[in-house]
Amino acid sequence: MGQFKYGGRPCANMHPQIIDKALFMRVQERLHKNKCFAGGSSIARVVYYLSGKVFCGHCCEAMVGDGSTSKSKGKHYYYTCKKKKKRPLQKMPRK
Repeated sequence: MGQFKYGGRPCANMHPQIIDKALFMRVQERLHKNKCFAGGSSIARVVYYLSGKVFCGHCCEAMVGDGSTSKSKGKHYYYTCKKKKKRPLQKMPRK
């Protein structure tokens, strides 16, 4: 839209406008509407109702839906700590 902030003050008409204001506002509305959904919830095969509402007892990070297949080809769905998915979980001392 040709606007930006420099040093905390807004600067307008410094650059040529790339998109019109109506399109910018439509995109902002869609971004605001999609902000409420958890990432990946649209591709999950199972609904994880507690994602974002349950927190890990060790590190206080949010729990997310996860799943696996056992040796007998049975599917199991459960919640996993976000940090544990990235690296091994270390217990935090109790307060």
